[in-house]
Amino acid sequence: MILRKTLTLLCVLFASGWVATATAQNVWWMHDMPGAYFNDQDRKLYNEIVIDLLDKGESGAHKEWKNEASRNGGEVTVTDSTRKLEGNQCRYLKISNYAYNGLKETTRREACKRADGHWAIIRVVP
Repeated sequence: MILRKTLTLLCVLFASGWVATATAQNVWWMHDMPGAYFNDQDRKLYNEIVIDLLDKGESGAHKEWKNEASRNGGEVTVTDSTRKLEGNQCRYLKISNYAYNGLKETTRREACKRADGHWAIIRVVP
C-alpha cells in the first residue's frame, strides 16, 4: 500500500510539472510555477487530496488544500470519471494551485489506473 501511494505520488508530482528538487536545481522554467514555492507540508497536503480523488473521486468531486503557515494552496476537481482505457478506470483532473506570492496555475491531466492497480498520468489535457 505504501509503495503504491509512493509511486502514485511520484507520477502525480512529475506530471504536474513540479518536482520537489526543482527549486534546489534552479530550473529556469520553474520560477513562474506555484509548485516551485511549495514546501514539504504543501506537497503532502496536495498529494493527499490527489490520491484520495484518484482512488475515490467521482465526476464533480472536489477538494481544496491550504497551508496556513506557507500561505500556499489549491484545489483539485475530478471533471470526468467515466472514461475507460483498455478496461481500466480513468479520471480527468483539473488542478489549480497558488503560491503565497500570487502565482497561480491551472492544469488538466488524465490519469488511468494500470493493470497493477497503480495510477499513472497518461496525458496533459488541453
